[in-house]
Parts: sequence; structure tokens; C-alpha cells
Amino acid sequence: MTAATVECFPLSFEQRDYLNLGRKGYGGVPVCARVRGPLEVAALRRAARYLIDRHEPLRMRLLRDSSGVHQAFTAPGQAGAEWVTVPIEPEESLCPHLASGPDPKVDGAVRLRLLRESEQQSYVLALVDHLACDGWSANIFLGELWAAYRAIAGGRKPDLPPIEYTYSDYVLAQQQAAARRGARADVRAGSRIGDFAASAAGLTWRGAPRPDGGRADVAVRVDAGAVDRVRGLSQALGVSANTVPLGCLALAAWSMADSDSIGLSFIYAGRDRPQTRTLVGVFHRHVPLLVRDIARKNLSEFMIGVADGVLDALRFTRPPYSAREFEAAVAQRRDAPVVGILYNQVGPVFGQQTGRRHWPADGDVTVETVYAHFWPCRWQSYQEPRLRVMVGGGAEPRLRAVFNEGCAAEGDVRELLARTAALLAAVAVDERDRPVGELVSAAADNAHRDGGASAG
Repeated sequence: MTAATVECFPLSFEQRDYLNLGRKGYGGVPVCARVRGPLEVAALRRAARYLIDRHEPLRMRLLRDSSGVHQAFTAPGQAGAEWVTVPIEPEESLCPHLASGPDPKVDGAVRLRLLRESEQQSYVLALVDHLACDGWSANIFLGELWAAYRAIAGGRKPDLPPIEYTYSDYVLAQQQAAARRGARADVRAGSRIGDFAASAAGLTWRGAPRPDGGRADVAVRVDAGAVDRVRGLSQALGVSANTVPLGCLALAAWSMADSDSIGLSFIYAGRDRPQTRTLVGVFHRHVPLLVRDIARKNLSEFMIGVADGVLDALRFTRPPYSAREFEAAVAQRRDAPVVGILYNQVGPVFGQQTGRRHWPADGDVTVETVYAHFWPCRWQSYQEPRLRVMVGGGAEPRLRAVFNEGCAAEGDVRELLARTAALLAAVAVDERDRPVGELVSAAADNAHRDGGASAG
């Protein structure tokens, strides 16, 4: 890549929120596909160059000065798109290749690798800086890459719709909205910090910090029938299918806390504008959710309360909000070490199959996604001082926790996941009038009887 750049822009608020995570070496966002058939590397190179020219974040470079971190986008036509071919053995693990990330000085925002198993099977891998790509964007990247490849391999020009609203447009619109909000946002943020800090459970969950540190994984499968029960309950209550797993995690955390409220963060896709839904970029944001007065609620009242709390939190957390600044402010008001719970719904809808997707290609080439979000190597260098709980859908839903052992006790994390899984297996339409206290007690008993979570 060359150093030629265009106008300098501030980071988006979402990029600012992800900055620390992206600089801690856990790797880039892996965008990977298995290709069967005779791949035309020259056409793939041109397709990638087309895609990088099309989306500004894929040409992103970070700039630092005394005022902080900024970004600039290399001009279209200036960015390279070389696929370094790496021979691999049949059935060789992809983990060593997925665990790394782009080198900003060498690769820019994207590292491209063609993992060649044979002439008839390859893996096309793009590792994209997390400040340039979120999970939603990975699917856009693959879909547009193969649409461009099909056209180029067939002797045609790619005909994807032009991008009329760019990521820099989004960033500038954010700045303007933040300026209009001004001090009102600061006042409301200050009152929310007080609300969370006053709660015994607060925004963060109290683990048992260990001085030896280190990263740990805990994973557990969820009863496959939970998908239909969760969807049935969400439809009966008029809430989203994703609200119920989030509520189950909050109930599990509440059952382990000495409080009648519980707080945690959840990841919101953030693509509120229709113009952003086809862009590669970072729109996800971490949103703090506080659920109050839990003990007096039945399951229906609790889940509706979670849904209302989500909507209120989303209204509150429009830019210039930053989750890490918020959490730091809450933590400063506490006497004991704490670790935040971050809920990450993997896939747009709970229960949706996310593991595989096929893109048709011309001739004898077939393309299938390689979904790596739950692979242990994906998070092997995760160092954030928080407990990230991921919920995966599909035909076999599962929970996974990734955390720094210096911030959370593994036994407590296993208990939390086991209780969450038991609650997901228990919630149903015919349980909606049941008091949540009874439900979590039964779920705790079931979690212990079933043996809890297994190592990831």
C-alpha cells in the first residue's frame, strides 16, 4: 500500500470505543470462505481491489498527533490487493492463520491470504482491522467480493450499486449530531453513572480477581429446543427474539448477586440509518443496560422490562457516548475490583443459522463461508478486563465466555453460563406468569444436576 491519503477525519464514536480492543493483539476480524474448484487468482485480485476501492474503511490508516488518534483513507486506486499464497496440508487447522491480524504499517487495514490446500480447494482469508470492520460487515465483504469475482471472471465489469453515503459521511454526521446535543448529553450521562454506581450489582459483575492473570474460555451447549421456545415466548410478549437470551443472562447474573437490580453491557448493531446497512465499517456499539426491581416481577413482566430498558438505553447511548468511558466512570465509584459483563449476540437473530452460507459462482467454483467467531484461536489474545459472554444461534445454540482470569473467577463464570443455559432451556410461553425467583431457583438446580459448563 502507498502512503497517499486524502482528508483526515476523526474516528467514529464506535471506532473510538473499539480502539483499545483493536490494539491489544487479538487479531483482525476474520472474513473467510472455502472455495472448491479452479480459482482464478487474477480475477480474485481485481475483485479485492475493486472492493477496497469501494469502501473507505478498507483503505483506512490511523494518524496520531498531540490531539489524539484520527483516520485518513488512502485514495481509490492507490491501495494494493495482493493475495499471498500460503500452502496448507489437507485438513490442516486454520487457527494459526485466523489468529493474527493485519499489520497497519505493511497491510494497512486488510491482510489478504490465499490458503491453498490443492488446485481444487482453497481458503480465501481477509483479516480486517476491527476499526474498519464489524461482524455485520464481514458478510457484506464476502457477498460483494464474490459478486465482483463472478463478473470479472466472466469478462464483465462489477455492477454493484454505487455507494452514495460513505463512512466519512457517517462520521461527519455523527460529529454534527454530537455538537447539537452539547451539554445535555453530559448531564444525562452523569445521572446514569450515578444510577449504575448506586446499584449493588451495578454495571459490572463482581468476580474474584486472581493475581496470576491469563485468558480463559468456558463453553456450554444450550438445549436445541430452546430456539423454538424462545421464539414462541418473544412472539407472545411482543419482544425481539434477542431480548430473551439477554434477559436470561441478566437473570443468571442477578441470581448470583446481592441486589435487586443488575447491570451489564450488550452489543448493538448500530446501523440505524438505512444508508449504513450496505457499508463495510464499524457501527456496533456497547450499550449499558440496567434492569431494576427484579424480585417482584414474573417472567413476562421481566422480559418486557428488559425490552423497554434496551430501547431506553439505545436512546441514551446515541453519540457522543463511549461505553469504556462510561464503565471507567462507574468503576471509579467502587471500592472493590470489578469486571464488566458484555453480552454479544452472535448473528442477527437468535436461532438463525450462521455457520454456513453459499455464494454461487460461475463455472465449477463453489464458495462457502467459514464461520470462525466461536473458534478458540479467534480470542486467544483477548485481554480486555471484562467477561464477554457470546450467544450463538443456529440449530445447536451455545454459550461461550472469554475472559481474563485476573478479572473473573473461572468457577463463577462456569456457574453463570450453566444458569443462563438452564434458563434458556426453561423459558416458554406457559411459564410467562411464573415469578422469576422461582424460575431462577429451578434453573440453578437444573444447572447443578446437568453438570454445568465445559471447557472451551
